[in-house]
Amino acid sequence: MAGNHVVSARVVAQSLSELTAGWAPAPGVDPATLGAARTALAHSTLAVQRGVELRAKPLVAASAVAAPALRTELLEIAKQAKAAAAPTTIAVVRSPSGADPSNPAGVPGWARGGQVIDSYGPFQDATGALHWVDLLPITVSTQVQFAGAAPFAVVPVRSEIGPISILHPIPANELELGGGSVWFLATLLGTGFEAGAFTGFTITGGTLISTQPFTTANGVYEAPAGATLTLTVSLAPAVSAVSAASAAVIGPDAAAATVQPPAQIEIEFTQSSATLETVALARWPRRRCRCGRRPRPRRTRPRSSSTRPPTRCWCSWRRRRVSC
Repeated sequence: MAGNHVVSARVVAQSLSELTAGWAPAPGVDPATLGAARTALAHSTLAVQRGVELRAKPLVAASAVAAPALRTELLEIAKQAKAAAAPTTIAVVRSPSGADPSNPAGVPGWARGGQVIDSYGPFQDATGALHWVDLLPITVSTQVQFAGAAPFAVVPVRSEIGPISILHPIPANELELGGGSVWFLATLLGTGFEAGAFTGFTITGGTLISTQPFTTANGVYEAPAGATLTLTVSLAPAVSAVSAASAAVIGPDAAAATVQPPAQIEIEFTQSSATLETVALARWPRRRCRCGRRPRPRRTRPRSSSTRPPTRCWCSWRRRRVSC
């Protein structure tokens, strides 16, 4: 689900003030925990859609006002959150002040029953009431299978954040994917792979669309046996570094190479195969010579006798001497 990224840092800071002004770590709680909780709430304010509340409406309106020093601190947290990558969790406030018989945990209505993977707190406000900040996963790694067969893939399915939209519901044949890893049976690509081996890649988001509606059972998405599934994803940038041992084998020029993987990829799955339908362009920039300059093609036109011969050096990438 797209977040509200046009929100200014001052608006985020104001939201943090309304949520956490007057809070202090309860006895025994590391003071740094409060800063971490506020950072998580700042990321979440940017990630959710406008109008999605990160705490239940308190029974008594809060009256705490942030001091100037705290306002400066919250503004800095907001600026850092805007410059950071998208979060992998959503932070919500859990507080007895927002609890009622239908919501005993005191969390936002849309977050009731959500999987809590970590918590910050407790924090005490000026009245002595306690508050926690719970972290809920944005995506959940979920298995996918065809009817009558074992799971063939694992994809990061995005959880619904905020109230479910009635005007724009997600179709039953579509899974919205968030950031994470996609894995599937390598043998679907061809017979040259070891049986049971998986292959995959890291994505920032995408969709998995079936020609027929999905059903779910025990946390596994199942497509009918005759369905075709189309995976369309944006690949995460490659950030791996070459180790010294690998560099000794492949050579210094290859070790220094910077490869840009394709930005987007589309794969079509059936029960028996996986076909690469679309692969965006990838880039492998030209390497440099050991002299530090990029190798240039040799001239095909004769040089004038008055022209000084070019400097030549050994390029281990081209495996020959080239003009620098």
